[in-house]
Amino acid sequence: MNAGRREAWVDYAKGIGIVLMVYGHIAWGVCNAGLECDRARESIVHSVLYTFHMPLFFLLAGLFLKRSLAAHGGASGLIANKFNTVAYPYAIWSLLQGGVELLFGRYKNTGAVSVQEILAFPWEPRMQFWFLYTLFWTFVLCGVAFAKVPARHHPWLLLPALAVYAAKDHFHHITNLYNVARLLPFFVIGVLFIDHTERFVRHSRPILVVSLVAAIALQWVFHAQLGLTDDDPEHWIKLPMALACVTAVMSLCVLLQRRDLRWLGTLGAASLFIYTMHTMIGVGVRAILASGLHVQSFALHTGIATVLALLIPLVIYLRFRHWVRYLFEPPRFLALRSPWQRRATRPSA
Repeated sequence: MNAGRREAWVDYAKGIGIVLMVYGHIAWGVCNAGLECDRARESIVHSVLYTFHMPLFFLLAGLFLKRSLAAHGGASGLIANKFNTVAYPYAIWSLLQGGVELLFGRYKNTGAVSVQEILAFPWEPRMQFWFLYTLFWTFVLCGVAFAKVPARHHPWLLLPALAVYAAKDHFHHITNLYNVARLLPFFVIGVLFIDHTERFVRHSRPILVVSLVAAIALQWVFHAQLGLTDDDPEHWIKLPMALACVTAVMSLCVLLQRRDLRWLGTLGAASLFIYTMHTMIGVGVRAILASGLHVQSFALHTGIATVLALLIPLVIYLRFRHWVRYLFEPPRFLALRSPWQRRATRPSA
């Protein structure tokens, strides 16, 4: 896999990641809503998922930084592109979900939201949209760094990323900086990993065995021996544990690629649609089941909401994408263009 080619296993990994993320959000939301729930069990499941599912997405995003830099004419073009594809949907969906929260706040676990909180999205991401906010600024930071530093020195950029990660507790009171700091190494590893994916694919089976054993062992030490969860203060074991889990998922997806599981790849390709819509769908399903039908079963709430939160956005992505395109991409008059795009469209003399 080179910087200009996309393999199916990447979308498979995104598909697995988005399924785990949707389940985690919905299951924990059901528990926090006071419905039937084995809280001890779900807290462990929630913690295990949260130790690696966001690092997985950031590492996969980093795989294509070099390709994006080349395709968009450098850092300025990359930033313009990420404004259109990440920052724009972040803004639209922050306002849209905020409006829904304003109308139906009584069904939320965290209560009603104010207009001021909704309009603070440029500096204060709401709920799950912190991911898009952090992803955009990570692209900006790494886009500039990898564009300015000569290619032969790119591996050295992992050192400042690890240094920032080690110092992240100093940013804990500044949420946005903290999120960038804790996920930056995974993104940088993804950027560097792109040059080694062919070897990774060739040896995916032994890599899966080793990484899976390491992931299970580290999760056991973290949760059972140290008695920690993902919500506890940072511990050095989190980084190797997340890397082992991410490596296991990716190597598994390389093997699954041979079975041509297109449905899983389609879920991965639709992950932005699923990510932006799943919370509203989950809250809506919970309101209907709990308040309308008086259903208290954790399994029914979680199962139905998870399936619908995956299926509805997927259908929209496959069948009605054009109808909702301005929820995910800006109209031409709002879209940013890179300097080389502006030169290319300028009429010749």
